[in-house]
Amino acid sequence: MDGRDRGAAKLEYAALIVIAGALFAVVLAPFSSVPAEVGQAVCRLFAEPGSDGCAEQPQTAAALGLDPAPPVIDPVDAATRGGYVAIGDSYSSGVGAGDYDPGSGDCRRSANAYSQLVAEGHDFQGGYSFGACSGRTAAQLLDQLGSPGAELDLVGEDTSLVSLNIGGNDAGFADVLTDCMVPSFVDGSSCESQGAEIEERLDRLEEDITAVIAELRERAPQARIVIVGYPRLFQEDPDWPHWSLLPSQQRFLNEQARILNDRIGAAVAEIDAEIHASQGPGSVEFIDAYDAYDGHEIGTDDPWMNGLSVDFGEDFGTELLSPSFHPTAGGQRALSELVREQIEAGPGRPIYLDQGRPAPEPLPVGG
Repeated sequence: MDGRDRGAAKLEYAALIVIAGALFAVVLAPFSSVPAEVGQAVCRLFAEPGSDGCAEQPQTAAALGLDPAPPVIDPVDAATRGGYVAIGDSYSSGVGAGDYDPGSGDCRRSANAYSQLVAEGHDFQGGYSFGACSGRTAAQLLDQLGSPGAELDLVGEDTSLVSLNIGGNDAGFADVLTDCMVPSFVDGSSCESQGAEIEERLDRLEEDITAVIAELRERAPQARIVIVGYPRLFQEDPDWPHWSLLPSQQRFLNEQARILNDRIGAAVAEIDAEIHASQGPGSVEFIDAYDAYDGHEIGTDDPWMNGLSVDFGEDFGTELLSPSFHPTAGGQRALSELVREQIEAGPGRPIYLDQGRPAPEPLPVGG
């Protein structure tokens, strides 16, 4: 075959490819998710040797007929451009840290709570609202919607950051601790035997916390929702009883805190992965605080967690009193540092904006 025949054959082959490509394009026309790599591969197939023409081909979403990605916002800007709302249970309200707001009643909101410190360290354009309440459960957050003092009612479209601890009361940890304290004078068996009960409660908690996050996302779709985990109470390898709690029981209680954090963290990660995959606005983030008090647990020289305070009733009943097993003011400062670091670091992925919604408007400053 001479050069002219080879040239003709090449032209015929190219023509066939073009026709096939056109038909292929017609078939794929209804679809808009053709990856950029396909265009590059076809370009390289027909490019002259040594040509860099493929590199010059535009690979933007618009050029490929794809919907453009939504705009991305800096993590700190995303958190501070609206209002900050702090809700949750006693770890959020600051029980054990002292200096309580008299107007907060049994909720015992402390001036030393970590959210107060976070609010002081950032310029939240929409202000700060503090609604956390001692004893709160995830189920109660939902049940109290629309009633006076409902924490979720503080959250709206102008909210850009929500922080909360939730789950410890759902897991029944106050009762677990009580059962561990008194019977351990005898044999301690009722402490470790509670594991199966706790597991059942955690199954319900996952459903409730998922519903709480869904409610928060509905109310504040562009907000960063930061759920803070629980620090372990005791040293990793305790070697001395705390009151009647034997070292083995302290390890059991630490283990339950680890399980609680893992269950909450897994639920949060699944929800945020869905938001990211759909390029939805906002985020849901988890701070694993399990090791936050490392070296400062109960029984150390400088504890950031209050030890036992108990009331032995006349009928030999036992009630754990505040501030038992709650963070001190120093412990709240440590939690505030974790939240501050999370605000600055972000969720580890882009935070998208919803162009169909206006930017948050400033909130009135709450108390």
